[in-house]
Amino acid sequence: MGGLEPLKEAPRIRVERLRRPQDFRRCFQQGRMFKNRYLVLHVLPSEAPAPRVGYSVSRKLGKAVVRNRVKRRLREAVRKEAARLPQGTDLVFSARVRCVTASFDELCGAVQELLNRVNGQQEAPGAKPSASRRCRPEAGMSAGKPQEGAT
Repeated sequence: MGGLEPLKEAPRIRVERLRRPQDFRRCFQQGRMFKNRYLVLHVLPSEAPAPRVGYSVSRKLGKAVVRNRVKRRLREAVRKEAARLPQGTDLVFSARVRCVTASFDELCGAVQELLNRVNGQQEAPGAKPSASRRCRPEAGMSAGKPQEGAT
């Protein structure tokens, strides 16, 4: 028939969720810590074959609506980088207060920077991710910065 063919999605990488409080606690206490302007990442080797990822968002960030938006955006930024997550590790991404006002592109860059450091690929501080690895900003946002001359 002359119908349209469905779009083929990229294969999904299996990422487990970190759920139990004792797993979070162990990751915070025994894991290595990596920080940048928007996020703190705790990484701990584990017996699980697939990477397990957890998210921690403090009440300091705002009310439930704000915290949930930060978690959704953070989950999506990590999902885009799922292939780069180290196998056999537990990772906890903790959002900092600046995360609330960050654009999605800035959040993706922060996740990429932390994963580069975890994987041993040090980038120069302030270096922008390569164009092929960058996330697209959310619709209607211009990288979170107001245009000059706009009042």
